[in-house]
Amino acid sequence: MMAIQKGVQLKKVDVESQPKRAGGIAGCLSEIQRGVDLKPVPESAKAPQSMDAMDGLAGALARALADRQRALNPDSSSSEDEDGDEYDEEEWE
Repeated sequence: MMAIQKGVQLKKVDVESQPKRAGGIAGCLSEIQRGVDLKPVPESAKAPQSMDAMDGLAGALARALADRQRALNPDSSSSEDEDGDEYDEEEWE
């Protein structure tokens, strides 16, 4: 209880030690131009697992979903239309 009544002593922070940021659109643009530094990834971690290599419940689920996708869309390899439109124009006229 005494600590609450006494209050908390905060440390002073040097204002100049904090990085200065440009505000608004200019700041956003400068951050985009600066880019992002990514850590290197070893080659072994880059290779994705195939559905055949997965075992257990995850593999069974992945195979079942792939089979279902092929059954629902037997003519196309993707679920999108060839022209990229989600709806037919005649439907909206």
